[in-house]
Amino acid sequence: MKAIIACAHKILRIIYKLLSTKQTYQKEKALGLRKQF
Repeated sequence: MKAIIACAHKILRIIYKLLSTKQTYQKEKALGLRKQF
C-alpha cells in the first residue's frame, strides 16, 4: 500500500511541476533517454 501511495505522490509532483512552470511533457527528457545519431 505504501508503494502505491509513493508512486501516486511522485506522479502528482511531476504534474504539479509541469503545470506550475507551464512546460510540456518531453518523453525523452523524462525517461532520461538520449537521441542516437
